[in-house]
Amino acid sequence: MEKSHESALNTLNEAIKILEPVQVVRHKELISTNALLEPWEIEDFDNFFNIEHVETQERAACLVSSVLIAYKTWIELIVHSSSAITAQELETQKQGFKSCVRLLMRMFN
Repeated sequence: MEKSHESALNTLNEAIKILEPVQVVRHKELISTNALLEPWEIEDFDNFFNIEHVETQERAACLVSSVLIAYKTWIELIVHSSSAITAQELETQKQGFKSCVRLLMRMFN
């Protein structure tokens, strides 16, 4: 594992520990999303990406934790992937995470 990946994973693990435990109520049934999708489409997406719908009083911590876990998973995929990540793929993913952070800033500032 590259030193930069190892360092990033250590930092992410520490940040996730600081935020835990976020108290959540998990929902087994599908929550209304107001999306223009059929319930089975949402359920299919959720199952594929292992998404859980939750409610919490700690919304900011829950959202930040989710983004950090997604970022950590992405780095782990890079580390364990047999194919190289292109510069364009890397930049696209970085922009996606930056967009998440900007959204959180708008929501909670």
